[in-house]
Amino acid sequence: MGNIALPPLIFKKAETNSGPRHKKLKKKSFNHHEIRHLIEKFVIEQHYQTNSQRLFPEPQYEARPSSNPLQSYKNSQNNLETLQKEI
Repeated sequence: MGNIALPPLIFKKAETNSGPRHKKLKKKSFNHHEIRHLIEKFVIEQHYQTNSQRLFPEPQYEARPSSNPLQSYKNSQNNLETLQKEI
């Protein structure tokens, strides 16, 4: 197969650095009012997150040793039997 000649228009369009893809992106510049607003928003969110954790802490599940391991085992067996009967 020989080389296929492409029309020169295609090359001209590809070589030019104009168009939306080649525009330089401007960095977003904030004025001091916007910066202040963003900082206040961030501080408020942090405040609510820490307070919600204090008011509604994640439950801590710990394996507590029972005073009577044999009794607790019997209770769990009884609970299991009653559940099986209900089903």
